[in-house]
Amino acid sequence: MSVFWKDKDLVYLGCNAVFARDAGLWPLQRTFIGKDDYQMGVDDQAELYRGDDRLVIESGSSNFTSKNQTTPDANTITLLTSKGLCVILGGVIGVLGTYMDITQRSRRKKKSCGSRILKKPGSVNEPHDVKFQEWTQGKEPAAGQNQCL
Repeated sequence: MSVFWKDKDLVYLGCNAVFARDAGLWPLQRTFIGKDDYQMGVDDQAELYRGDDRLVIESGSSNFTSKNQTTPDANTITLLTSKGLCVILGGVIGVLGTYMDITQRSRRKKKSCGSRILKKPGSVNEPHDVKFQEWTQGKEPAAGQNQCL
């Protein structure tokens, strides 16, 4: 799992080795301290990241998302990201974020169920009973839940 933290101005203060490898900074991860997302080579996605960070700081609420990201080698991956307030000695100093690559799990899920039509068991299957939904976690639905057709 990758871990990073930023100050209230959204400038990086530190990270773990996994984040440093993902960012192409290993073993020199300290070289990015003091930089922002625009300086990290993710210009096309920097404002999206910063918007999430600002929302966490302004609302005081955590943010948990799954988003696609383009890697430096132009591959698309899916990241499960969690961001919350970074608090030291009772004071908010910025944002603490973690993420993990769930690309393979996401691809397996789409392959097995995708965005197929789902029918509520026991329904007449009229248009208002039909839903488009993707199952998360790759688990079978419990009895009485929608099922892939």
